[in-house]
Formats: sequence, C-alpha cells, structure tokens
Amino acid sequence: MKPSFIISVVLSLLCNTSFAQYFKYDHEISGYSLTPALATFSNPSGIATDASGNVYVADHDNRCIQKFSNDGVFILKIGTSANPEQQIIRPVAVAVDANGNMYVCEEISHSVMKYNASGDFVKRWGSALYVSGSADGEFNTPTSITVDASGNVFVADKLNNRIQKFTSNGVFVKKWGSLGNTNGKFGSPVGVTTDAVGNVYVADAGYDMIHKFSNDGVFIERWGVSGSADGELSAPESVSVDAFGNIFVADCGNYRIQKFTSAGVYIAKYGNQGTGELEFGTHENIAADGDGNIFISDKGNNRIQKITNSGVFVRKWGTLKGIENGQLNAPSDLEIDANGNIFVISQGDSMVRKFNSDGEFVTKWKVEYDIYKNLNGGIAVDASGNVYVTIGYHIQKYTNAGQFITAWGEFGYDNGQFRSAASLAVDDLGYIYVADSYSSNIQKFSSDGAFIKKWSTNLSPYAVTVDDFRNVIVSTAGAVITKYSSSGNFLIDWVSEGPAPMYWNMIRNYYSAALVTDSEGNIYAMSDYDSFVQKFSTNGTSMWTFGMPGIGDAQFNFGRALEFDQYGNLYVADTGNNRIQVFKPSTVDPDKPSTVDPDITTAYAKPVLVPSIIVYPNPSTGTFRVSADEKDIQSVTVFNVLGQKEVFTGLEISTQLKGLLIVEILTKNNNVITKKIIIQE
Repeated sequence: MKPSFIISVVLSLLCNTSFAQYFKYDHEISGYSLTPALATFSNPSGIATDASGNVYVADHDNRCIQKFSNDGVFILKIGTSANPEQQIIRPVAVAVDANGNMYVCEEISHSVMKYNASGDFVKRWGSALYVSGSADGEFNTPTSITVDASGNVFVADKLNNRIQKFTSNGVFVKKWGSLGNTNGKFGSPVGVTTDAVGNVYVADAGYDMIHKFSNDGVFIERWGVSGSADGELSAPESVSVDAFGNIFVADCGNYRIQKFTSAGVYIAKYGNQGTGELEFGTHENIAADGDGNIFISDKGNNRIQKITNSGVFVRKWGTLKGIENGQLNAPSDLEIDANGNIFVISQGDSMVRKFNSDGEFVTKWKVEYDIYKNLNGGIAVDASGNVYVTIGYHIQKYTNAGQFITAWGEFGYDNGQFRSAASLAVDDLGYIYVADSYSSNIQKFSSDGAFIKKWSTNLSPYAVTVDDFRNVIVSTAGAVITKYSSSGNFLIDWVSEGPAPMYWNMIRNYYSAALVTDSEGNIYAMSDYDSFVQKFSTNGTSMWTFGMPGIGDAQFNFGRALEFDQYGNLYVADTGNNRIQVFKPSTVDPDKPSTVDPDITTAYAKPVLVPSIIVYPNPSTGTFRVSADEKDIQSVTVFNVLGQKEVFTGLEISTQLKGLLIVEILTKNNNVITKKIIIQE
C-alpha cells in the first residue's frame, strides 16, 4: 500500500508561549491516515455507549476520545488541548451519562476528567496530577468508570483495590473494597458497570471473577474460577450489562466474550484469538447499547467490532497497523542514506522498511534474532549504504537492499558485549558507536564489528549521534546531553531542560529519546515523554523548541528518532502515531509571501529566541529557584491543576501548592515562559 502524503500550510504551533517553531510541515510517511473520519485507532482501551446508541472510544495512544454513530460514522473527537489540565494524556476508560456528559478515566494521571456533550472540558478530580493517592477521592491507577441512571459515577481504583462512588460533579460519596479473596475484597478490580436498578458489577482480573454489589456497595454475590472451560475466566478486564440484564464479560486471557445471567449462570461464549471477524487481539473491552448490540474495543487489532446480543458479527471499523508494506508499527528509529532513501525500524514487528526520497515504499526485511522483536531497535547507514541495526544485545549488518551480511554481540559486560544496545551511529570513516543503556557505556567498533574502545557515560545512554566533526553526542537519563571526542574524551555536557516529564514514576529517568546534528554542529534533541523537539548550539545553549502532544500535523506521540536528509529536511519518527513526519527549515521572510512553492500558501511565525530558563531543583519540596537574571524578569506565577495560584516578584520561590505545578515566568519584554515542576508532598 502506498503511504499517504499530506502537503499542508505551515503551522505556527508553539510548545509554549515563549518558543516559535522554525519548521514548515512538509509531508507524512504513514502507516495510515490519522483523519478521524477514517476511524483509525492506536490501542483503543475503553468503550461506552449513550442512550442514542452512539459509541465512544478511549483512544489510548492517540490521547483522545472519539465518538461515532452506532454504525461507526465519526462524529466528534475530544481531549486535545495545550492546557495540561484539559489535555487527555492516556485514557483507559470512558463513560457517558443521560445528558451526554463524558467521563474519562486516566490511570497515568490518577484522575477523572468530565466533558459536556459538546466536548467542552468541565473539570478534573482525583489525586494531584500524576501523583497517586489513597485518601477518599484519590486514585492509584484507576482503570474503569461507569455512570448509573441517577448520575452517580463509579471508578475502579485498581491499585487501591477498591471501588469509589462520586456525584456527577466529582464529590466523593463512599468507597468499598480492599486486597483479599473474600466477599467484598478484590485482587485487581479493573472493570466496573451498573445495571438498570443500580447494582454494581466488578471485573476482578486478579482472582478471575465477577463481583456484584448493591448501589451502596453491599456485597451480593460473586462468581468465576480460573480456567478456559465454559463459565471459567482468565484475566477478565471489562464487564457490561445489556438492556435485558445479561452480563457480558471480556474474558481477555481466553480471547473471547462470555455471556451470563445477572446471577452469574453461564449462557454462551463468542470469539477466539486472531484478526478476523469475531477474533480478538489483546485486552478487549465491551459496552452494550439499548438495543442489545455489543461493541468490543479490540485493542490488539486497533479496531471496534459490533456484534448482536446473540454473538452474530455485524461490522467492524478501525485500521490495523503494520500489515501493509508501507505501514509502520511503532517506528523506533530511522536513518537516511546519501541517496535520500529512508530506512525505518519498527519495534512493534522488528521490521526494517525502506522508502525512497519521496516516501514511496521500496522493500522491507525482518531483522535476525526474532526472539528480541519487542525491544527498541536503532538503525544507522554508512557511506557505502550498508545498514546497521541494534536489537536486544546484537548488532546486525545488511546491504542497502536488506541482504544479511554479519552480526556481532552477545549478552554480558565485557568488551563487545551488551545488556541493551539502545542506539547506534556511524561516522564518516565507517566507525560504529553503540549506546548500551543498561551497562551505561558507549562502545566503538569497526564496520565489521571489531571492538576498538569503550567508555562510561555514568548515566544510562538512550540515544547517540555523530556530528560532521566526529564528535559523539549522547543523551542519558536525567535529561543530560554529553559531547565526547571520537576517542571518548569528555568535552561538554548540559541538561536538556524543557517541559517536565509527564509521568511521576519516570521523572528521575527523564531523557531525550532522539538526537541528530546539522551541518553546523547544532544539536537537536527530542523528548518522547513531552513530544517536543529542542535545538541547542554546539556548546549546549538552548535555541528554540517546537511541537506538542497530539495526532495532528507537527504534533507527536512518543517521538523516538530524528534525522536530516541531504537537503536539510528534518524527519521525525512519530512512534505512537505510527508515522514519519517531515519538516523543512524556514528560509522564507515571515513578512513576505512564500517563493518556495507558489501552490502553497505559507505564513511563518517569527522566531522568538529567549534565554534558556530552568526551574530547579525539580522535583522540589516546595522551595525552588528560577535560573534567570533578576533584571530580565517581571514576575513568576505558580498554578496548580485546580486553578489556585501564587505570584512572586523574586526568583527564589517558596510555594504552599503541591503536586504538578505550572510556572509562568513573565519577562521584562512581556514574553511568557511556561515551565512545569513537581512539588512533593
């Protein structure tokens, strides 16, 4: 299948209010179009229906909720916003009340979000953003949500092993459950729903059973036993009730749907593992409409299936990734040869795909050592066109057409051994540099795999590149970028400070997932967590950033690789969106019409260069500093997710607010610089 190409007008997207982007969006090399009308998903995790039969999908990796008609026609998409409080990050479940209000469950941010029927943000509640909690109204990895006929909201609070009940406005009502295998206790509550009279049903993946409670949490009964026979369960992750009171369970470990009476008596089963009709990938979720139709979010196959109450297949919509020649399945790295050919390695299927300079598919091949197929892969091309691939603790070498040449490496700590070869680069002399993230070192080899040298990076390296002056640039944990000589001698290092990492449990391992240099030696780094590209001078001075999370043009979803071609176009491996995006450096006067392409209307935002300002330490216990000159700053304002704020006139900040905070720095020339910081309890 020939990949889609999109030529669009220039976007003036800002990562924050202080940085303007330098690049014009050019085109996309994609496994599928991301136009919502074409119903594309990336790990659809939750599903719900409303009173009119509309279907709502929690599109996990695309960071949004999509709404469709009962027949799969696209209606609405919600949750994409530059405001951190309103942006959906990783939705796992969705529910809809009688008025069409939508409730979104986010396990990563440990919160619930509410939107009205038009898709406008209403409020968020739960723990401090990205910080788990166990107090009343707080969450630790909430995984499922439902609304009863009275508008009460029930949340499966997975790691707290409980169900919490709220009003429609997020006011805590009550809770029940704890860890255990007795009545009223759970092993891992991951699914929740209610029936017409308000009874609450909970799917317990830990103990392979379904629990039934009254609306106020009084235990009624439970059923289920581990196994694959009729009525037995394996990792049930979702439960739904149809209009007739039948209970449908997503029996994920057995790749099927099972149907029970409201008392838990087995009735029927539907489906098995696969990609066909009534076949499922991993982690299916289910929802029933008022007519008894059953909708299944088939996460492993990136699609929705609709069946009747009796298990007859009706239709499906959504696309599979990585099936056609030109499709991509989680691209983790890319490289461009001297002729402009583009080589992409996909961690989802351990496949290398070759495209020509126009993005047209040429060939593909499977990397050796299939056993390591799910590990991140790096790719590099030497001056002769040979292709080098890292996967697991091996390096493989291929011709430009994909014929296998040789391989080297094995598991270990010695010279020529790797624990996890995360990235590699080739210099103009053909020397290979490999970043071993687990062993915290860089190893240098000849083009045939002969070991030459090794040096420590202290912190775990995740990306490596070589500039035109044969300097080796490495990104490590802690967001540190270090420059070495080709012999491993330390030259300079700096912190790649940008938007703070989204995930609290990863904050100390925050890193730039991709590095590349231009012909002048400037360094470009990409953070996969925050989905932005940052440019540094040769001495590490921050110059600008662009990009933001999302599925649109110049938006990214876990970007993992950067590369320039011979014309200076920048290629970005947009991993979570299963595509490559291409940008052209802006050479057009922003105040004059474009002369680059008369068929394209272009308008550029003027670059605004600001000092590289950081807030530190991050995380903090409440006191932190802004790294700026006092004479350049008017004020510093600190906000939390509830809208509470504190204003400071100095650069030494001592705040009473907790959790994830937004720091707005107003400069003397009225630029606003936005940062994020975690304030620990």
